[in-house]
Amino acid sequence: MVDYIRDEEEQVERIKAWWQENGTAAVITVVLAVAALIGWRQWQGHQGEQAAEASAEYQVMVEALSANPMDAAVVNDKADLLIEEHSGSAYADYARLDRYLPATYSAMCMRSAATRASGNGG
Repeated sequence: MVDYIRDEEEQVERIKAWWQENGTAAVITVVLAVAALIGWRQWQGHQGEQAAEASAEYQVMVEALSANPMDAAVVNDKADLLIEEHSGSAYADYARLDRYLPATYSAMCMRSAATRASGNGG
């Protein structure tokens, strides 16, 4: 029984010595790990908010593209907004493509109307 108590006391002394040497580093490590986790979660939340905002803006642009008649001013405004504020997102890339769709669509309609008017097609 005396050996058991002595072993326990030695373990306590070793733990105290280890804590004396490494306690500050252990506390700093835990604090930094918790701070990094909180920071990561905040960043993920921010990224999600940005993606939702870009998605909503793109949806408005798509609705303007689908409107009859197409609202080219809204399309261009939303495309500019997406390109400026969400330049790293896929929505900005889609906006770059969709920005030229109204002009292309208008040119196609004009060509089609000119072809019909000239009697060369229908």
